[in-house]
Amino acid sequence: MSIPPLSDPLDPLSPGPFVLWFIGLIGGAVLMLLILLLQHLLRARRRPAMSQVRQLLSHPSDRPFDPEVPVSTLPAYLGGLVLAVTTVGGKAEQQDAAYALDLPGSKIVIVADGVSSAPRAERAARLAVLSVLEALWRRALSGRPITLETLEQAFQRAYEHLRRLSPAPPGTPGPQTTLIVAVELSDRFLVAYCGDGGAYLTTGSLRWCNNVLFPQQDFRQAGALTDVLGGSSPPRPNVLSFRKGWPDGGILAIGTDGALPLGGSLSAVQELLQQVREAVRAGQSPDWVVEEWLRRRPSEDNRSLGLLISEEALRTWRGDGLLDLIRSSGERPKPPPDPGGAPGGGGPGGAL
Repeated sequence: MSIPPLSDPLDPLSPGPFVLWFIGLIGGAVLMLLILLLQHLLRARRRPAMSQVRQLLSHPSDRPFDPEVPVSTLPAYLGGLVLAVTTVGGKAEQQDAAYALDLPGSKIVIVADGVSSAPRAERAARLAVLSVLEALWRRALSGRPITLETLEQAFQRAYEHLRRLSPAPPGTPGPQTTLIVAVELSDRFLVAYCGDGGAYLTTGSLRWCNNVLFPQQDFRQAGALTDVLGGSSPPRPNVLSFRKGWPDGGILAIGTDGALPLGGSLSAVQELLQQVREAVRAGQSPDWVVEEWLRRRPSEDNRSLGLLISEEALRTWRGDGLLDLIRSSGERPKPPPDPGGAPGGGGPGGAL
């Protein structure tokens, strides 16, 4: 007995080779769509907070809170002022990133400068900033305080995101960026940084100013900074903590190397803060003051700058701070005793 063929071209009910090929094509397309959908769902589940941070940056007045944490248990907003400004400068493309965020119990400002000699510098800076913002945003809205250890963990998370952005062979540097993060808490400022840049700390009275960073300026033959975020080595961020001044609070200015001087004269920072103070006293937004100041900088690099101004400093600038209250009461502090020098001698050096 002969076995009939699987497909008989004379039988109208028997599927031909074209029909079988078409069914296979449809099945493969459906399988591919299912795989893509599964990848999308896994990616969305793995990084839900990143899209929320982007939405928060686009609509700062619409702050989503964690529904599992009662709003009444979160700390109050600190007040004061936080801002971040970035300009292209003399470069053809923007390789900097700067963001500011006002959260319950803390204010955050971040600046980053993508390393031009490394791949995908423009995306490295933005991804590092968003990664750190995601970690700090989730920490603050969970009701837990931001600490120096939190900043170190956020830098590690940003490094992992950079490694996935453009995987590089072992021993080969991938995307790299400098990164400076400043956080204002109720009683202190926290700073963490990798690479170069500037950070200047002062009080609301602007009587003194200090450069608090000691950036790594050792260049390799390739022209890339050492100790930046990214590359083949895990990050080693420098972390610092400073108490606020009393009674006029504190001000912290951070910037990339094109925005703030790395050391030496403090006249540029003095000029900036005085212009911001005048804008605040006039009831104007200081954002345009900072942007115009950045445009006048002599550097040809991208320029990014962030400011954390405490509520106490703003009160001092507006004339309703504790120092002004003491002055208006008629009590004047006694001058220091004359050390015996010539009349009209100068004051202490280095003060603003």
